[in-house]
Amino acid sequence: MRSGVGALCADKDPPTPNPSRHSQVLVWGGEDAYKGNTVKIKSIEPIAISLPMLKPVIMAGEEIRRADNVLVRIETDSGAIGWGEAASAPVMTGDTLESIVAAVHLLEPALRGREPADIEGALAAMDGRMYGNTGAKAAIEIALHDLVGRATGRPVHALLGDKKRNKMPLLAVVGGGDFDGDLRDAEKKKAAGFTAFKIKVGVDTSAKDAERTRAVCKILGSGLLISADANQGFSAEEALAYVRAVERAAASISSNSRSRRTISTAWRRHKPRPPRSPSAPTKASTASTTSSGITTARRRAASA
Repeated sequence: MRSGVGALCADKDPPTPNPSRHSQVLVWGGEDAYKGNTVKIKSIEPIAISLPMLKPVIMAGEEIRRADNVLVRIETDSGAIGWGEAASAPVMTGDTLESIVAAVHLLEPALRGREPADIEGALAAMDGRMYGNTGAKAAIEIALHDLVGRATGRPVHALLGDKKRNKMPLLAVVGGGDFDGDLRDAEKKKAAGFTAFKIKVGVDTSAKDAERTRAVCKILGSGLLISADANQGFSAEEALAYVRAVERAAASISSNSRSRRTISTAWRRHKPRPPRSPSAPTKASTASTTSSGITTARRRAASA
């Protein structure tokens, strides 16, 4: 069983499902027939992989040069297979290759023998078995959707709800830690058709990051969604200085400081406000106050 870290070498392609095995389950003929079947989860296998990135991503406090992910393979007793995936992100989610692999192994007994179509039940079972570890749980949930979708011949969006669109914009990350390299990268990705961009900041002083952001925005031009992500590399004061420095250059800046609450509070305190003049309460404000009072009264009554 391939379940250890590095079990799949970087120079090998990730495993792919066997089409012949999936063709066996497609004859079930749709979700209703599938739910009525006695198909059960037989095994859940975590497969750790580490793949080199074409271009490193430089973030505050971290350089990512390899994609360390865990694939999850779920197989039923009928031979149906589903695939899921979770990323290692120790400084953001706390997930590592080792922890995701260990969590999948710990969660498997709670899911083995269950019907794959009961995804809500699987989520509840996983939460009852283990707190947190959202990466491992997400990979398993993705694999279950993949399995059920293949088995019933339905796209995953049909399992989640109604189809809303045929296509969606992809977001390109700009953050190689190199001023000129980032400009070339942004220009290349715009030419490739990307319309949304996230610039990695918090890797230098707020002034230098702002200078690089303005240059990237100039290269990209108008009509695009441009955001920034400091990965908690800015203090509240640094984040405010950065936002002010790029305010006229970027259409949308979402800067993640060390404390989301701290930065939002600091921004409200520093943001200029128009003078307030005394006035009688409006109907809207009165209705809002009344609604708030009703909500509070209901909560007190429920807790009494």
